[in-house]
Amino acid sequence: SLSAFNKLYILLSCFFSIFLGFIKENSSTQNHQYSKKRSNAKTNMTWEEALNYCRDTYTDLASLTSYQENALAVRKSTAAEVSHVWIGLHFVVRYWIWVDGHALEFKAWSEDEDPKCPARNLRCGALETDTNTWTPRNCGEKLNFLCYKK
Repeated sequence: SLSAFNKLYILLSCFFSIFLGFIKENSSTQNHQYSKKRSNAKTNMTWEEALNYCRDTYTDLASLTSYQENALAVRKSTAAEVSHVWIGLHFVVRYWIWVDGHALEFKAWSEDEDPKCPARNLRCGALETDTNTWTPRNCGEKLNFLCYKK
């Protein structure tokens, strides 16, 4: 059982999280072209490493803003034969947002609703290819990932 102090710490950590500048300004998610070339299919990186790689090599980590984009991402991920891939979903100060700044309107969480206050280490979103759903994962975990390019 958590002490009152630990419960308060967890609650406050959600409200006072420090955002480290993962939003890329002036980008658009319209007409995403997902890029998962064979050379990258078996590359495992932390969420932040994947974010930097996608921004350096393509445009950004994939933002799945519709059912169609989610389905396309699942097809790309399934072809790589992995169970989870990083997507551009991140928990920042009480909200899940896409790294390109888009609001989270379409949702495909593994639970009925988005995690309101995930543990400090579970604030990065991954696509679970077996269930076509999103799940909060440890940001330091090394997974394959999906980038998109304009």
